[in-house]
Amino acid sequence: MRLDPPRRRRERTREEGEERRLAGTVRPDERERLAGADGEARRLERHLGAVAANDVVRREQDLGVSPSARRVTVIGADGEHVRPIVAMARPYDHQADRGARTPSAAETWTDGALALEWEEPPPRPRIRLLAVPGSDSVPRMAWPETPGLAARAALREKERARTRRTRRFAVASALGAVALVVLLLAAFGPGGARTLGEAGPAPAQRLLPSGPPRPQVVATRDTLRLNLPINQGRVTAIGYHASGTAVLALEPVGSQANAGIFGRLVQRLTGDDGSGVRYYLLEGGEGPGTGGFDVGAPVGTDVYAPVDGSVIAISDRIVDGRPYGKRIEIQPAGTPSLVVALSNVDADPALKVGTTVVASATKLGRVIDLSSVERAGLARYTQDEGQHVHLEAHAAISVAAG
Repeated sequence: MRLDPPRRRRERTREEGEERRLAGTVRPDERERLAGADGEARRLERHLGAVAANDVVRREQDLGVSPSARRVTVIGADGEHVRPIVAMARPYDHQADRGARTPSAAETWTDGALALEWEEPPPRPRIRLLAVPGSDSVPRMAWPETPGLAARAALREKERARTRRTRRFAVASALGAVALVVLLLAAFGPGGARTLGEAGPAPAQRLLPSGPPRPQVVATRDTLRLNLPINQGRVTAIGYHASGTAVLALEPVGSQANAGIFGRLVQRLTGDDGSGVRYYLLEGGEGPGTGGFDVGAPVGTDVYAPVDGSVIAISDRIVDGRPYGKRIEIQPAGTPSLVVALSNVDADPALKVGTTVVASATKLGRVIDLSSVERAGLARYTQDEGQHVHLEAHAAISVAAG
């Protein structure tokens, strides 16, 4: 629409007066809001003008009018302008764009016989939830007016659980410490009775002949029984060690004194065999670890027969090309296939080959001192040089072959 100049001036004068009136009556805090509303109205006016221009372009296209000849006069607040019409896309109408829908029964109803056959569909059954009377497994919730109560209760419960774990750990640690102390005392504590094989060297006044020992088995080999050849009051220590490949392994009687911690605990827990014998396992040598059997005693202590039998050989023991003591071999009466040999002994003058001996009763000789020519392994566990009488068992065939 196009306005003549006088009318356009009157409209502009009226709009300016209205703006001055509104500027005086509107509060300062509402001026920005009104200015925004005015700007929105102007944008709407421009939009409507563009839509109208697009409609004109479409009609001209239908009539075959050239686009270069299209012009439109737009009259705005700043005066009259002639602008070319530019085709714009029509705004998308969301309300008019609706998907296809199925017509209802009322919309498809027609007059005639079909109207008489119409029946309302039965109402759908309503699904109702069953009411639960209650549950005792769900804890009571906190009141809405105290939102921090549940969090504080959870923190307190966590602290109580941590305290209980700490107390249980402390009690378990204390019980474990007490059990460890008891086991250590049982394994390494002093025994109630004196055990054989832990006595020190006999004093000078006790070096007088003390008589034969009481019968006591200290080692075995199948049916062979070796008795203690030294009086129990003179024994300083008992040890087993390897003594060659031809010797037979003996089975010690008693408990090992130098066993490890685990071994000593096992011995204490399983109990003692009642013999009171404590022995040591010594290092070194070849052959079975329990083939050689040493009974420590002071020099000059009487040595007695360890088995019943007869003497079959008496010979010198050679060390570094020189004789040191005698080696006495006895054939047991109960096991003639074996031979028991004793060394580091000064043989008794009355002892001859063929002499019948009785265990723990027949004197064979006395213990000699070999500390000048050899270092006894038993010295680690005695208070002297480790002087001892040595015993071992052989097969009778190997002795005859030697």
